[in-house]
Amino acid sequence: MDPLAGAPQHLALFCDLAGSNREPTKQERRDINAVLAAVSNAHSRQLADLRTREAEANRALAIVTLGHAEPDQVRAALEQYNSCVLARSIAEDHPLSTNPAYRLLQTIIHPIRSIPPNILALIFQRAVDDAAGTASTAYDRAIAWRLAAVSASWRRVALRTHVIWRLVTLDLSKLTLDYRAWLLMVTHRAGVAVLFDVRVEGDDMWGVSNNGIMDAILEYLPARRNVKVVLDIDDNVHRLCNLYTSDTQDAASTSQVEEVQFVGAQFPCFPPCQSHTPNLRRVTVSLCQLQGPFRWETMYGVLRTYRSEIVPVQHVTLRPSPQRARVGETTRLLIRTFQTFPKATVFDLHMHDVQPISPTEEGLCLKHHEVQHLRIEYDRQLHILADSYSFPALRDVTFRCTHMMTIPPGLIHMLRHAFAAVRTLRIIYEHETLIDNDFAAALGEMSELQSLEMTKCSPATGFFRALAQPGKCPALGTLKLRDTLISTDDVSYELLGFIEGRRDAANRVARIQHLEAIALTPASFAVQLASALA
Repeated sequence: MDPLAGAPQHLALFCDLAGSNREPTKQERRDINAVLAAVSNAHSRQLADLRTREAEANRALAIVTLGHAEPDQVRAALEQYNSCVLARSIAEDHPLSTNPAYRLLQTIIHPIRSIPPNILALIFQRAVDDAAGTASTAYDRAIAWRLAAVSASWRRVALRTHVIWRLVTLDLSKLTLDYRAWLLMVTHRAGVAVLFDVRVEGDDMWGVSNNGIMDAILEYLPARRNVKVVLDIDDNVHRLCNLYTSDTQDAASTSQVEEVQFVGAQFPCFPPCQSHTPNLRRVTVSLCQLQGPFRWETMYGVLRTYRSEIVPVQHVTLRPSPQRARVGETTRLLIRTFQTFPKATVFDLHMHDVQPISPTEEGLCLKHHEVQHLRIEYDRQLHILADSYSFPALRDVTFRCTHMMTIPPGLIHMLRHAFAAVRTLRIIYEHETLIDNDFAAALGEMSELQSLEMTKCSPATGFFRALAQPGKCPALGTLKLRDTLISTDDVSYELLGFIEGRRDAANRVARIQHLEAIALTPASFAVQLASALA
């Protein structure tokens, strides 16, 4: 009888632990230990029973042999004895440590689970540091020897506990090339989905092809759900691009990929075929770390191969490199991105130095019917977004400004012309910024706006008075003023009047039900505001 016959029902109770790095609770640990103890005891009893049966069969065989029994009796006793020996040998040759279910339970409570993922990555980096060749003192050589010993131990631990390494990111640039190749290849051949996300960067990439690491990465990436690649060498970027774009690529090889990040590459490589990446939902392209000239025409060639009508990507993050873009190139990249991902509902755009160009000359359709959430980090000429793009489904907008201390005209232009149907608006500044009546007038025209959040935006005198005019922001029910100093009595009175006016207005005007404000002057207004919100 298999001592793990009942284990599947226990494994089902801990399936969430088997697929994550979450450390088991004390109760879960006790439960698993109880299951392991019960299984181990059952296995021990089974092995003891088999040995007892073998001893009894051996005695029976001796009796019939010495007693000159009939040949048939001797033959039957011999067959019984051989059967018992075989059963005992099989049980001894297949201990519990080789049983996948038992090993999974052991893995779930392995002490390694209590180590944070960043510490695990650090341990691996230290464990494979090849310091032996450069050690100058006996102490350094001793340290290197210990690291080598730890390396061998951790390799075994990694393979034995691979299930719990799915969320660990290991920076392969810190490891020797030989160890990278070994790690990637052996985990793939062992049937492991993969242990680590991959980051390969720097001049070290020039030696990649000679050491087999790139081949290992190409074999390694398709099984990942989340892939992050840092590459600077054109040839290797092309190889990675071909992994996702080749029509001859096995569709099953990239079927698990849900997120792809390309950081600092010579051009972004978007996996274009849904048959290759049916689960792909998120793409990030960050060009801020570029060390050389950006090849825009090459990137456009990649984008043109994108089968945009079937791409399932829902979330796109774009970070161009402001220092290396020619005039108008950032805008062209933005246009291409909108066109490439027509099904995306979330765009996170870090836009700097956006330049006006003629969309008509580009021959592009700039109406995006799906996008619902738009987050933009900006500094100049925002009005061209309103002039060039239409977002009929847009409901949630976040603006973040890192370099300015005034409300740019482009933002006011966008509020009036592009985002009239937006329901949630966030304006986030890094430095204290005065918001004036023109901004209030633009906000007042947003008839669907339900939630307004402003960070480090100090209202000028007259701001809340302008919002309190009839017909302004009729749906607004949540107002958040974060890291904001309302420093004058006039503004405080206006805010109080705005809240009370919403409370006493007709039902067609939404009441302010939620207010967050910091540093009111005078402090007594906090009590009056609380009363107005009651």
